This record gives sequence, C-alpha cells and structure tokens, in this order.
Amino acid sequence: MQPVAPPSPDYIPGPEEPQTPPAPQDEDECEPMFIQPYDPDYVPKPMYPEYIPLEDEHVLLAEEMP
Repeated sequence: MQPVAPPSPDYIPGPEEPQTPPAPQDEDECEPMFIQPYDPDYVPKPMYPEYIPLEDEHVLLAEEMP
C-alpha cells in the first residue's frame, strides 16, 4: 500500500454527498415492465391540435432571409 500525501494547504473541502438509498439490485423487487408486442403495420396518429393558426404572411422567402 502506497502512502497518501497530505492535502494541499489551499484545499477547501466541499460538502459531503447526500446519502441516497441504494437502488434495488434484486430483479424481484423491481416492477415488471410491460412490453407491447411489435406490430409492423402500426402507424401512430398525428398529434396535432385541432386548430393550427396560419402564419404564412410572416414567413420570409429564401431571397429575403438575411
């Protein structure tokens, strides 16, 4: 075992890390995850609001952009 050098005289100790309870390591203690079966024909529906205001008058054309 190698000797440990004393800390620098300029060293300011920081706050201790808070003690957090360890995460459960046993698989039986964890809640089982529900994995949905894969459906290759599934297409998600778009999640748009019912009304999208048009703001095209404020859109700059490519030649107008800075």
